[in-house]
Amino acid sequence: MKRAIGASILAVIASAVVAEVTMPKPPTPPLRPTIQSTPIMQERDTELTTTIRALDSLRTASTSVEWELARIEAIMDSIQKRLPPASRRTKTYGQKEVDQPAIPIRRSIPSAENSGLKVTFTVNPDGQATDVKVLSAPLDQVDRLTRAVEGWLYAPAVKAGRRVPVRITTSLRISDD
Repeated sequence: MKRAIGASILAVIASAVVAEVTMPKPPTPPLRPTIQSTPIMQERDTELTTTIRALDSLRTASTSVEWELARIEAIMDSIQKRLPPASRRTKTYGQKEVDQPAIPIRRSIPSAENSGLKVTFTVNPDGQATDVKVLSAPLDQVDRLTRAVEGWLYAPAVKAGRRVPVRITTSLRISDD
């Protein structure tokens, strides 16, 4: 009886081994479909590449502008430290009321057909022209003249060792010479 049980166990094991050997292989997964590149797709890829390169170029330019701006701000800070302190008073002086008048550093005047332009403005303690009023100019030139004067830069006026705001009225003569 033991032999019969042993033989049947061997038969079961043998059939399992045969079953393992004769099992079919699992199906292979299908291949991924390939995309055929068409001229339209190639053109789009070229445009995309060009766009990416342009963006990279802009990032590089932006970074160098940021560095240059930081350098300029550092220079401005060092110049500000050398200036006398600003006055805490809110009074605006005339050019003749101060110890040292405001001195123009940068002025650009737009070309104009009329040479009799008159403006008044305040040079603040930082040397910037503010509160610009055009007293006489053709109406079509008032905005251009106002923007130009707002871009002017002055060495600030000084009174009693402090930077003070000063009011300036000036006539501009523009000639073709």
